[in-house]
Amino acid sequence: MSKKKPKHKAISSVKKIPHKIESPSVKKKPARDLSLSIESKSKNPVWRFGMVDFEGQWGWENLNRVDDFKLIQGKLKNFETMTWGEIEKKLIKKGTPQNHSIQVEKICKDAQDRLKEIKMDDRDELYSLRFSGKERLWGVREGEILYILWWDPYHTVCPIQS
Repeated sequence: MSKKKPKHKAISSVKKIPHKIESPSVKKKPARDLSLSIESKSKNPVWRFGMVDFEGQWGWENLNRVDDFKLIQGKLKNFETMTWGEIEKKLIKKGTPQNHSIQVEKICKDAQDRLKEIKMDDRDELYSLRFSGKERLWGVREGEILYILWWDPYHTVCPIQS
């Protein structure tokens, strides 16, 4: 009995295994449409509360002082008198805008992890509204709409790098 030889030599393949595999919990949403962004600069902001995160480090359940709520309501009411273009023109020292979008990869790891927990890690960026030196309101901006997400009273979602 003779054994048949294979027609092709077996090639040993080396599989590349990534060190870390991470994928968003849901499919990534495309970056916002620039034309929509330009058009929305002339519009007043619209607040939506359907994405509010009540739990976690920046959850709204932590808001237990009436004074904090009054501050937030007053600031949002003031922003409603402006267009998005006016809101984004407000600058702090060195010409840095007070209110702006920021890439999710630049926010702190705890905030990125929280986005995964609440299945919102499909976003490329979040939007920060400055209320005072440290206080920020975070959300997802789509055109003139800001879907409010977090209250950050100590500027910890995206701390200033020294």
